[in-house]
This record gives sequence, C-alpha cells and structure tokens, in this order.
Amino acid sequence: MTPHRPAVRSFALAVFAAFIISVSAASLVAQVNAVPFVNQPLVPTSAAPGSTSLTLTVNGAGFVPASVVNWNGTPLSTTYVGVNQVQATVPSSALAAASTASVTVSSPGPGGGTSNVVPFTVSVATDSLSFAKSTIRVGDNPGDVVVADFNNDGKADLAIINQNQPDSRCYHYGGVGTISVFLGNGDGTFSAKSTLCFFDGFGTTALPQLVAGDFNGDGIPDLVITGSNTACVLLGGALPDLTTAVSRGTGFTQGQQAGAYTITVTNVGEHSTSGQVKMA
Repeated sequence: MTPHRPAVRSFALAVFAAFIISVSAASLVAQVNAVPFVNQPLVPTSAAPGSTSLTLTVNGAGFVPASVVNWNGTPLSTTYVGVNQVQATVPSSALAAASTASVTVSSPGPGGGTSNVVPFTVSVATDSLSFAKSTIRVGDNPGDVVVADFNNDGKADLAIINQNQPDSRCYHYGGVGTISVFLGNGDGTFSAKSTLCFFDGFGTTALPQLVAGDFNGDGIPDLVITGSNTACVLLGGALPDLTTAVSRGTGFTQGQQAGAYTITVTNVGEHSTSGQVKMA
C-alpha cells in the first residue's frame, strides 16, 4: 500500500493549490476600487487670502487608503480616515490670493479614477451681501432644484423638476412631468437645457421631490425622481450635447423604478467597505 501514498499526497497538493488560486482570484476581484464621489460641503468651505496652511476635510463615498485629494489637479498630502472621509493639508501658497479652487479625490487602479469636482473659495469676508438676479425659463409648476456638476467640468449645474409639464415625446398615456437640466457657465449663468422624462406609464404624474447622488459608484452624479406611482433612477453619463431637448434625456440612462413615495439617501459608512450612496 505504501507506493500509493505519493499519489494521494500529490492529489492533496493539487487541491490545495487550486484552492489558493481560487482565493487569490476572488481577492483580486474584490480589490477593484470604486470611483470616489465627493459630497458638499467641504470643511471648511472657504478661507481668506493669505491664510496659513489648513486641514481640509472631504466627505463622500468610495475612498480607499491610497486615495489622494487634488487641488486644481495637484495632489495634496492626504490622510485616509475611512471609506467616507479623507483629510488633506492645503499649503499656504495655495491660499495666497483670492480664487476658486477645484477639489477632487483620485483613487488608483484597478478600477478607481477621479471624483466629481467641488469648489473651494479663497475670498475676503464681508459684512454685506448683494445678489444679481437672473431668470431661467423652465417647465410648468417647477418643484425641487438640485445642484451638482453633471458634466464634470468643475462648474455647478442645475436640475429642476417640472411637475405638470406635458411632453408627447415622453408619454403616450397622458402623463406629465419632466426634468430640466441646465449646465453652468461658471459666471452665474446657465445654458444648454436638456429634458429628462419619467418612466412612461398610466397615470404618471411628477411629484416635487428630486435627489442627486452617485448611486452606481462611477463618480458621476445621478438623479432620483418621484412620481405618483413610481420612483425613477436616472444614471448620469457622458453629456456630449445638451443643446437639444431629447425624449428620455441626453446623458442620463433610465435605471430602475420602484413603487415608492419617499426617498431617503444615505452614505453607507462603518458597516460597509463600498462607501456607496444608497437609496432606500
């Protein structure tokens, strides 16, 4: 019986090696990094010109230990706090003069990428405020307004829900409700309107609630809208041309719908490694 032992041992070694390879492959798949997403506000949100160096706290989702905070594209010394927070040291040289900086977070591969842009203002404090008025034409009975950088150009954009706006390109059963998207020009004005639609169904009527967030972890803001009989997820994507209103939207893909009337958006924190924004 002794001559058969090497064969048994070889078989056991082969099984063990296959197990190690399988575990290693699973680990590689599990280590793919998400595209980070940065929430507003930054902490602090601004500083006075001539300030000394400061610690900038960035909250968001999808951060990993190797994530780096960027200031106008330049990496800063960064400390990883957790999947939903990183901190960075902003040097005094970056705060020397009045300006608006673009803050992003980058994560390395596999996966990874660079987050959406959030502005940080370097300006002098003032005791009085004045606002210049501008008018944007939207649809019928506008409801919620959300602000996000939908095309990742470092400028704030707007999405506005029009509760009673009909659109024959969207609905074939008499539904109403659209979303108007405006791209910011960076000077307080907006242009290039696009029209997004709800799911086409009987009795579709838009409700006023509208939420922006990165729901699929790709670093691009998405939208969640509510209707009289559904909640609709619109996944953000490339925005090649928003000059023409297009049925079912341009740059957004309709995701899932669910029978829900209220939306709660949270960051999955200590009990998850994904750090993704979730809808419940």
